Amino acid sequence: MSHVEVTDVSVRYSRGAAAVHGASLSVARGECVVVLGANGAGKTSLVRSICGFLPHENVQVSGQVSVGGTSIGRLDPARRARRGIAYIPERDKIFRELNVSENLEIFAQRRRSKAGLADDRELAFDVFPALTKLPAGRPAGFLSGGEQQMLAISGAIISSPDVLLVDEPSLGLAPIIVLEMMSALGRIMAERELALLLVDQNVRSTQHLAHHVYTMDSGVLRLETGPNVHERLIREGYSKAVAS
Repeated sequence: MSHVEVTDVSVRYSRGAAAVHGASLSVARGECVVVLGANGAGKTSLVRSICGFLPHENVQVSGQVSVGGTSIGRLDPARRARRGIAYIPERDKIFRELNVSENLEIFAQRRRSKAGLADDRELAFDVFPALTKLPAGRPAGFLSGGEQQMLAISGAIISSPDVLLVDEPSLGLAPIIVLEMMSALGRIMAERELALLLVDQNVRSTQHLAHHVYTMDSGVLRLETGPNVHERLIREGYSKAVAS
């Protein structure tokens, strides 16, 4: 059974064309779904519609989003988070003025239950031991891009979601760091049975995680099927370099 399901979702901004046209997809627990597309394709609008942000920004959203078989369309972002949805945005993913410990404490406050917090902290530092070696008082805004992504993913572990949405996880990172991040996400997905939705531009970054792949162009979402789907998408240009 799908844990998060998006049915016929459309997004229209007040002074522009529709950003998303009748998108439908589902993600089961322990499964990764990847949405590939260029800048402006509608990927971020899609994930933000799942989180519930857009109606509060005077953006028109239609269609249905459900978690665990229950519609959450009338819930605000805070109540959706309490239903188990966590979001790592492309930018502003951490609290830049706070240090690592302070960031993780804020993520811990978002949990629905304190039960299991110690185990999730242990997993976060086991996945990213480098976080334990950072200067204790350094504001997170001074961390490298890779370190900030580690912190954001660790925060997601500690917030204990059922559904994790990650926007452009490979953006601006060196290939070796991207591999580390994707390996971490795969481990978290498996150990915590998360429903994981990644949106990205680069099929190479996500191909080893993806159970299902969609492409998005001009707001239209399309499920990609058939043999050697990743190789075909690379030939079609979904392979933008993540860093030089």
